[in-house]
Amino acid sequence: MADKKEFPLREGKRIPFDQGYFYGASGTKYVFLDSLSIDAYTKYRELIPAVTLGLTWEKVFKMINGAIEALTTGNELLKGHRQALDLLFNLNAGIKDFTDNSRNDACLTMASLWIVTEKEDLSTFDQRVCDAKIEDWKKAGYVMKDFFLLCAQKIATFTEIYLEFNQTADELERKIQALPDTMKI
Repeated sequence: MADKKEFPLREGKRIPFDQGYFYGASGTKYVFLDSLSIDAYTKYRELIPAVTLGLTWEKVFKMINGAIEALTTGNELLKGHRQALDLLFNLNAGIKDFTDNSRNDACLTMASLWIVTEKEDLSTFDQRVCDAKIEDWKKAGYVMKDFFLLCAQKIATFTEIYLEFNQTADELERKIQALPDTMKI
């Protein structure tokens, strides 16, 4: 068994948000924006569902149930099979996209809209520039949670949903605690 001293736990680099800038592995200085250009905002709106929803189990469940319903209801067998096939094909494509490492994560792409170089053209979104920034951050060893935090801060509804979920979870926990011991699992 390896000695813990041999493999010390390390935490990656943290983004110093309060500083207003940070450097990538390449030495490039990155700064934070307060607002987006029209083109960057269009990309931001496109990314919101992927960042906030992704491929949720609820979506998977609904798609599978939709396929089952298409196969078991109605008189048009071929039409039902076609609908089920479409739903399952879309589910398969969604899972493939979720596990496809050749494309950058939607959260990192969104963060790249708000984190820019001092010389970057802000009037347009350029996927090559985005990919280069993300690679630079990866090589520098920045932790993912800071990018999640930035995106969560920039998506107002995400924060509201997160707080509502936690409030509901806390309420459920209080109700469970109020149950008699004989009813608790």
